[in-house]
Amino acid sequence: MHIVFACIVGFLSGSILWSYLLGQLFYDVDIRNYGLDRNPGAMNAFRAKGFWLGASGGLLDALKGFLPVHYFVCDAALVLSPWQMGCVAMSPILGHIFSPFFKGKGGKGVATTVGVWFALGFMHFGLALGMFLCLAELGKFFYFALSSHMVDDAFAVVGGFFGFLIYLYLQWTQLFLVGLMNFCILAYSHRKELLGKRQLIET
Repeated sequence: MHIVFACIVGFLSGSILWSYLLGQLFYDVDIRNYGLDRNPGAMNAFRAKGFWLGASGGLLDALKGFLPVHYFVCDAALVLSPWQMGCVAMSPILGHIFSPFFKGKGGKGVATTVGVWFALGFMHFGLALGMFLCLAELGKFFYFALSSHMVDDAFAVVGGFFGFLIYLYLQWTQLFLVGLMNFCILAYSHRKELLGKRQLIET
């Protein structure tokens, strides 16, 4: 019962789409009108109003993943199996992607993913994941010749997390199942771009 409660709290925390709310409150703008994927996540906040809205939305999206996972995994003294830990950790990310307040059409879950991994390993995993995502983004620039296409961004995100997943397998096998669940969720949220839906490419 405690696990179910933790998952519900995490999902509800994740379902609050801060980038959209900040855009409405402070800029009177609907960030879903920006970017060809029309999602209410932090990247469209960057597209809509630049750094401050995007950064603040991204930070809050990360915190809504960090806070419930840190509490239930680290502070609540729950004894969790890898599968149970995965369910608790993934609940904010699933809430962000399938927000009931937006009829199941939320964001991609990248910032919330970073917050979750900061919670699972404080600085260690968050910084490691950030490093792999940055390396993948750098590789995207070389391979795609400085492309800003959303398809290429999706490959950078999923490819970067795949590198992080290999790192977990080699160094932290007890968290590999959690990482595998997260990888599948990110692959799903970026599925259109990964499948080559070129109509989503920005021109």
